[in-house]
Amino acid sequence: YPNRCNMSLVAMGDGYEYNSKIKFWENVRGFKMSCMKDEVLLEPTVKLVDEYCLISTSDVIKKFDIATVKASDLDFKSSFTLTIKQNDTCYGLVGYFDIGFEVPSYRVYFSTSPQDTPTHWHQTIFFLNEPIQ
Repeated sequence: YPNRCNMSLVAMGDGYEYNSKIKFWENVRGFKMSCMKDEVLLEPTVKLVDEYCLISTSDVIKKFDIATVKASDLDFKSSFTLTIKQNDTCYGLVGYFDIGFEVPSYRVYFSTSPQDTPTHWHQTIFFLNEPIQ
């Protein structure tokens, strides 16, 4: 089993995904259903995110020692800093995790980052209420 886990966030500039999941509710076949937008925003979207959609540096928001982690450690708040790398609109934050198998003579890591080889674990998108320029 892995004994290290880092959770990270990165900013996303994918307007297509935002429009199809969130803005979509402003006009559904001529009906204004924007009241649904607030409900949809409560549920993160789990999917593979293409690397080209990332517009910032990433930041580790939490590190876990899997051997000692408790359920109470999973309820946390974290400060983080993302540096925007290009002139774009931020539609949400993408969460992912890195796993490490560390023993004195053996170390193996893999990441579920959109910047790494895709795994069967997808990323989690937390859309913003309103995009930020």
